[in-house]
Amino acid sequence: MTPIVSLSQAELDDAYHRAYFECEAAAIAAVCRVLPWEDDRATRDLLINRIAQDLHEVEASHLGPDRYTALMDRLVAKLSEGIDGARPQ
Repeated sequence: MTPIVSLSQAELDDAYHRAYFECEAAAIAAVCRVLPWEDDRATRDLLINRIAQDLHEVEASHLGPDRYTALMDRLVAKLSEGIDGARPQ
């Protein structure tokens, strides 16, 4: 029988954020493949920024203000402490 693993809400939110980060990276990579730097860089940058902003807004909306703020606080703390895993690799 497989043991049941229980995660805290913070751990679930961190995993959720990692999934969003990976989706954002994949979408940006797709834009980069379609619009090489030599083409229209302004359009490419606009699309990349729009994708990042839209995904950020969706994630914040799904988590709600309290959980999203707590998530960002944890990420900032990890980055300031230099802990691996603050940014998905």
